[in-house]
Amino acid sequence: MDNLKEINLLIKCLKSLIEDKEVPSVPPEEIVNIEDFGEIYASLLEIRNVFIALGKGELTYPIKSKGYFPGAIKSWQASLRHLVWQTKAISAGDFSQRVAFLGEFSESFNSMTERLAMTINELSKQNKEKEKREVELIKAKEAAEAANISKGLFLANMSHEIRTPMNGIMGFLELLNMSNPSAEQKEYIREAKSASAVLLYVINDILDFSKIEAGRLAMEESRFKTRTAIEDAVSLHVHKAFEKNIELYSMINANVPEEVIGDAQRLRQVLNNLIGNAVKFTEKGEISVTVDCLEEEDEIALLNFVIKDTGIGISQENFQKLFHSFNQVDSSTTRKYGGTGLGLAISKELVALMGGEIEFESTLGEGSTFKFDARLQIAKRAPDHSYVFKELAGVNILIVDDNPSNRKIAVSYLGGMGCKVFEAKDPGEAITAIISKVNTRDKIDIALIDYQMPGMSGFELAASLKAIPFAKDIKLILLTSAAQRGGAKEAEQLGFAGYLIKPIKRDDLHNCIAIVLGLKSEENTEPIVTKYVVQESLDKRKPKILLVEDNEINRKIVIAMFKTRGIACDVVINGLEAYQAVEKKDYDVVLMDCQMPVMDGYKCTAKIREMEGSSKHTTIIAMTANVMEGDREKCIQAGMDDYIGKPINFDDMFQIIESYTERGRVSSEHFNFIANYIEGFIERTGISRDDAEEIFADYAQKLSQILQEVENYLANDDLENLRILAHKQKGTAGNLCITPIYNLVVELEEAVKKREKEECLRIYKEVQKLFH
Repeated sequence: MDNLKEINLLIKCLKSLIEDKEVPSVPPEEIVNIEDFGEIYASLLEIRNVFIALGKGELTYPIKSKGYFPGAIKSWQASLRHLVWQTKAISAGDFSQRVAFLGEFSESFNSMTERLAMTINELSKQNKEKEKREVELIKAKEAAEAANISKGLFLANMSHEIRTPMNGIMGFLELLNMSNPSAEQKEYIREAKSASAVLLYVINDILDFSKIEAGRLAMEESRFKTRTAIEDAVSLHVHKAFEKNIELYSMINANVPEEVIGDAQRLRQVLNNLIGNAVKFTEKGEISVTVDCLEEEDEIALLNFVIKDTGIGISQENFQKLFHSFNQVDSSTTRKYGGTGLGLAISKELVALMGGEIEFESTLGEGSTFKFDARLQIAKRAPDHSYVFKELAGVNILIVDDNPSNRKIAVSYLGGMGCKVFEAKDPGEAITAIISKVNTRDKIDIALIDYQMPGMSGFELAASLKAIPFAKDIKLILLTSAAQRGGAKEAEQLGFAGYLIKPIKRDDLHNCIAIVLGLKSEENTEPIVTKYVVQESLDKRKPKILLVEDNEINRKIVIAMFKTRGIACDVVINGLEAYQAVEKKDYDVVLMDCQMPVMDGYKCTAKIREMEGSSKHTTIIAMTANVMEGDREKCIQAGMDDYIGKPINFDDMFQIIESYTERGRVSSEHFNFIANYIEGFIERTGISRDDAEEIFADYAQKLSQILQEVENYLANDDLENLRILAHKQKGTAGNLCITPIYNLVVELEEAVKKREKEECLRIYKEVQKLFH
């Protein structure tokens, strides 16, 4: 074939075009014999470029060649452009577009368009339904929120309306009980008070349960004394336990922090529920409350509480019913013992909010043990009482009690003071122990004697001991479960030097022994030391009190309760009158109702704070039936110092009043002492008297905290921080020209440097004596 060489070259060029490779250079003279080679080559090259352009999405690439194939390419290109346009129309929602080319492709495309249109229509319907449901849900949510707000307002109003007359009922019952009623009348009063207390518990449970349901049960964060909160919770149930002849005692281990940060009220609520159940379901035997600190990590204490009783117990098949709302183990229990069935459910929620868990063990007919943990921030660790009460080391004490648990508690509390403690389980063993030790180093100095023991009572044992010549000098302290005033007088007549109510409180026991031995409160002229000595000191100081209350019944009750303590108070009936009264007269405490006509307690408090500024601060205590979530916070934010809920617990009220008047009294004592040195300070510095008095008043206010810090450093053997504090206070006392304090602090700093602990303690007590 003559043109074979040229044809091969042509094929090679075409193959290169198809494979997108570089076309070999062919001299034109070598292919002149191939007809139309240039035209074929150009068309193929153009076709290749068209496909490259289409791959890049360029649907309008120009085709210059003519003929069938280039024409087909142009038609295809146009079809693709039309397809793109139709696709855009479909994406915009126009499903009427149809494709009439490319055979099977057109059928598939048109079918897809139809299905897509149906799907879009269905989705559109669903979206409309969804939007409709969303609108309905929003309306339902708004209705539920409105209902919840209405429910909250209703509960708050009902709580207020119920608590106000309850305050009157319980207050007048308390006053009636003080009016020397007959034995029969006392029984009626007791039953009425008991019924009122039950009603109040029911109200509180329902309110708390409603908060839990709404997810609005919040915890406060405030500093409180751990031991006080626990012992107060136990004390509430002493009378009921005594009536049932049940022994109730508490044991708080020495490693429990002295002060923590948390919600004291909620902690007491859990303890009240569990201890109350224990008393309710126990007919004989004893109930113990034990508290321990399991661990400390990152200044958080894990406290463990154990409440154990010898009551009716719970069968295993009823375990799952506990901790559920409105549930008790069986209907007969509900009828016999009463209750809402909410206490344990609420306690479980509260314990969870305190970072702990609650669990229980029980045997039917033998008793139950409930345990729970609480994680609380440590504010102040327990001091070493054995160091603070160093003089008690070596004191021999005999505890006489037929209950081994009570003896164990006394041994634990007294052993921490360095005392030597002996035990006797009955009066006969006590007399034997006293006689056997009379001529030894273990001669008994103090005897703690239980009132009620088999064979011989505590009073009979005291009479026997006073008849023994070598035993008559033993200091006797009576321990009794009969919590009533007046018992101290009979105990005094029988030779007792002290009288304490069980369950034994460690600090009461320590202070009672220290006072009986003449180591504390030398000015105390009470013939017998009782738990009421401190409480009754409020009567002697007669603080100036303003009562702000619009309810006539509540006014009568509070005024009458003050009269029982020999205290008078001024009375106004609204916030405006209260503001005017405080403007004219200085009060130690203002008891402020919150809801009053003319001006409420919140606005009145704000105006008083604005009037006083930073130069003065009158103690204002809210006294209100508003006990819903946020009410306490609202009072504090308004500028009030504390809060008492109605119905009023008058023991709590007097304790709160005393705590604030005591602070003022201490500061006053400090100021009265240091004020003697103002003249010298003015003479040396040339400062004005007003400025000098302000400086000295500020120093007097801080003295209590300074003395407390010294005691803590001594108790915890922290001599380095004690040295720093002593050096700082040396400079302050020197600058203020308070010579006695300056001289003692100089001695203290030197004693610390020499690490003479006994000398440090002696100097600390000398500083204390300056103010007493």
